[in-house]
Amino acid sequence: MTSGASTVTTSLFKSWPTPRKKLFQITHEKISSNRSVFNFKIPSNNKFIKLFSLPFFLFFIFKNSFKEKIDYFVIEGATWVGYIYFFQKILKMLFKKSKFIYHSHNIEVDIRKNKYLISKLTFFFERKVLNNFDFVTAVSKKDQKIFKQKYQKDTLLLENGVFLENIKIKNIKKNYNYIIFPGSLEFIENKKIFEKLYNEIFPFLKSIDSKFKILITGSDIKFYENDKNVIELGVLDKKSFLKYLISSWALIIPSKKGPGTKIKIIEALCYNKVVFASKDALSGIENNLTQNIVYKNRKELFRKIDFFYNNQSKTLNKFKSVGKIYRRKYNMKIIAKNFYEIIKRK
Repeated sequence: MTSGASTVTTSLFKSWPTPRKKLFQITHEKISSNRSVFNFKIPSNNKFIKLFSLPFFLFFIFKNSFKEKIDYFVIEGATWVGYIYFFQKILKMLFKKSKFIYHSHNIEVDIRKNKYLISKLTFFFERKVLNNFDFVTAVSKKDQKIFKQKYQKDTLLLENGVFLENIKIKNIKKNYNYIIFPGSLEFIENKKIFEKLYNEIFPFLKSIDSKFKILITGSDIKFYENDKNVIELGVLDKKSFLKYLISSWALIIPSKKGPGTKIKIIEALCYNKVVFASKDALSGIENNLTQNIVYKNRKELFRKIDFFYNNQSKTLNKFKSVGKIYRRKYNMKIIAKNFYEIIKRK
């Protein structure tokens, strides 16, 4: 279950190695036609609407599941951990024989540390969640160490991965006049990243080639409707999104924050995309290939961009090699199968 569709969530769901599975999600986006996906539609992504909807969402899950034997509930850590605590407590009363897996996307208390009261509440509920669930996961060894230090809790490693769609990269026509920004600007951190990209980096791209534009995906709300340099494509199905991603010039991520930042980078690299990202954006991704991707400051980024523009074949060949390694390391089918075998033995 998840509070909204994401690459992390859908990749795990598609790759989960059992024939019988369901995905329940609260969403304000386009409804999926997949018979295994149960969408609880809400009018907007407003946090108060989401909170008000939780009791109805619980009833929605119960109505569509109470007759079945459910071995595992996987609850995605894509929303505030306080909601997750109460949500799981009620589900546990309704499905007493099921086991519960908390699929953490990050260390929740670390991303809410700027507000004192929320930080204290988050620490309290995150500790409760870690103790109440049958299994708790961490996306990296770094996060495992932090969970152990903060909460004295051992976690299972469930790295981010990508469900690799059956799509032939070489058959997609390339259009090197745009870069792509995958992420809804309804989320404040995504909006901050985009503004940094648009205000600090995009002018340099335009100075190299005036034809450059930015494509944004992830939201049907228009934020830059009157800006001729920005094209907002809205919410796309997965294969349509991948075609835009693969045909774009590059993916540039100038910050570590924002929903799903690391998985966006991993997914792009799995499809041979050229990626430039700040050092913090790749935090927790253990790989000896990061020198091709990471930049330390704006000067180094501009140097890398300029080199790529003037040496495209060389750079593209390098990232094809990177893509092969990432597809092996971050194939969610393999990651999910190995994780499933571990929890079955416990």
